[in-house]
Amino acid sequence: MFTSVSSPNLERICFQTDFQNYMNLPEISEDDRQILSSLSGYFTTEAIQYYSLAFESTQYNGSLEEKTDLLLADKINNFWSEHKKCVKNIVSPSDYCPVCGVSYNPEFNYIKTLEHVLPKSRYQQYILSPINLVYFCGLCNSSKGDEVNESLFHPYFSNITCTGEVTLSMFERTDHKIGIKVEFHEENETYLKMIKKTFKLQRNYQCYIKQVLNKEISSIELAVQQKLTGIDKAEKLEVLKDYLSKYYSFNPQNYYVRTSTERMLLEKLKTEIETNYENFAQYILENSTMN
Repeated sequence: MFTSVSSPNLERICFQTDFQNYMNLPEISEDDRQILSSLSGYFTTEAIQYYSLAFESTQYNGSLEEKTDLLLADKINNFWSEHKKCVKNIVSPSDYCPVCGVSYNPEFNYIKTLEHVLPKSRYQQYILSPINLVYFCGLCNSSKGDEVNESLFHPYFSNITCTGEVTLSMFERTDHKIGIKVEFHEENETYLKMIKKTFKLQRNYQCYIKQVLNKEISSIELAVQQKLTGIDKAEKLEVLKDYLSKYYSFNPQNYYVRTSTERMLLEKLKTEIETNYENFAQYILENSTMN
């Protein structure tokens, strides 16, 4: 989690020239062209350097002006949707989210999205600036919101090493159903705040684990469906416990693991299933067509 990303080299890719050409396309409305022209001043080498000086590791010094007079509030999202095509191929590419470390996977609902590090609602001048844009998964993007404070993760400038352990467990909730708990044991308070409050990574990892378990449940259903026919719920639970303890083996290699985070989560899930198969059996009953 919290992986650094190389910033785009705007001079090498001639971004300013390409942006001017885009701005002069005949399909661009005159109103939008005027806004685009005002934004072009924030793509210069000097403007990018000034932006860069505002960030150091996890610290944002607050020196950049909040500018909200370029676009009406109700027009921001439409403007972004219309013109992001001119920058999305310039933003540094990635196969996984630099925040949570999980690879983009539509099957698991981990969608690749463009994130404004400084929110476009408050820093409109950077709405199309590649130095303010980075790819995040949809979960981390939506979790961040428009909050800006002195602790801020910017993948182009942050250098973070989390040393705390991540633990994973299946537990019985107060409603007696089985839940998935992910906990972070990180001593650095700044990192922990970003993990738990800014990006809510415990929720993101829970979603990933649940997607994996859904696929496992489908294969388990096929393996035991004949034994479960015509018996009540308590008997089904015992059949599942017997199957899990004697015959079942969770194999992380069944999944396409691209990142160290995914490998860590799947190994912890394997250990939890092996040591707590009773709760896993109950979880299967609650989340399958066999209950």
